[in-house]
Amino acid sequence: MSNSFDLNALYIEEEGENEVIDENETATELLRHAAHVLEGNEDNQPAIEPTIGAEFESGEQFAAFCYTYAYKTGFEIHVRSSQLLAPFKEQGVRRNGVGDKEPRFHMMNKIRFMCSEGNTMKKSSCVTPCKMYVFGKLNHDTGKFVICTCDLVHNHDLNPEVSRHVVNYRHISEYFKARLVLNDRAGIPITRNFNTLVREIGGIHNLHFNGQDARNFINSERRKTALISYEDTESFEWVFEKWMECMGRATAVLLTDQCKAMEGAIKKVFPETKHRLCLWHILQNADKNLKDHPQFPQIDRDLRTLVHESITEEELQDMWDDFMEKYNLRRNKWLRGAWDMRQRWMPVFWKDTFCAGMSSTQRSE
Repeated sequence: MSNSFDLNALYIEEEGENEVIDENETATELLRHAAHVLEGNEDNQPAIEPTIGAEFESGEQFAAFCYTYAYKTGFEIHVRSSQLLAPFKEQGVRRNGVGDKEPRFHMMNKIRFMCSEGNTMKKSSCVTPCKMYVFGKLNHDTGKFVICTCDLVHNHDLNPEVSRHVVNYRHISEYFKARLVLNDRAGIPITRNFNTLVREIGGIHNLHFNGQDARNFINSERRKTALISYEDTESFEWVFEKWMECMGRATAVLLTDQCKAMEGAIKKVFPETKHRLCLWHILQNADKNLKDHPQFPQIDRDLRTLVHESITEEELQDMWDDFMEKYNLRRNKWLRGAWDMRQRWMPVFWKDTFCAGMSSTQRSE
């Protein structure tokens, strides 16, 4: 347990002063880039089980141990909750931070890992979530990270043979990254580029990544001659400030998706700009959040009807109330949030938005 690994941690924005945050199903996707914990750690030794009281030098080593155990045992884990140490929070470390502001496991006070099997949190799913978990906490007296509680019992089969193809453990080594970039710059199509590596290593079962991983990596590398490399608030502030320098004034209306980083930059650099949300993106998000409802086709149809055909705010309110009552959706968190910000995306409220982009002469006409 003494090996040290360079892990990037996932940290969910806190809702209070240094609170433990529930990450739900988002953790698996976010933890994709932590897979390099397993590089150089694929010996044939059996997995060492977590035990209460086991100590580690840091949260980083605790995370490395948990990932190695899950990999060798044959299941996928994700961070269920985490807590950032106060000094790092005070330094400005946050979920979307980059560089020295990027959260890492050694910055954590508490980390709870859970098995990802069945933890999709879908209301319509009949799969019972696996209750396996390992919870570790920093002992401030000793400076060690200690396993406080754990439950290693799974309610599903384990298969170590397929671990390398599980999303948590897929990763592209530096060697293959260099080969992919070199071939791409030589004009080799992505599919042929990937298949060349498959043949070279003796089959897809010997790779720790798939064709989509290769495509994502190459596209990411291509975007680096691009304007910004990170889509965080600071980067967008820089873009908007350069806009101001070039144009001499802020834009009257700005239409974006629901990017929190961009929203923060707009409020700071363009405080007088009318910021509206893209209706297409909102409806796409509606599909993602409501698709598991047994009456989804009718819900989708009625939602689009009330959005596009409401003429007045009063009519919209009536149609929305009927819609929520008809499908018993008043407790749906996503819909409640969408309604709270309705003035930013529903067309019935956009008259003032269009007028904001017109001259006084055009408005009088």
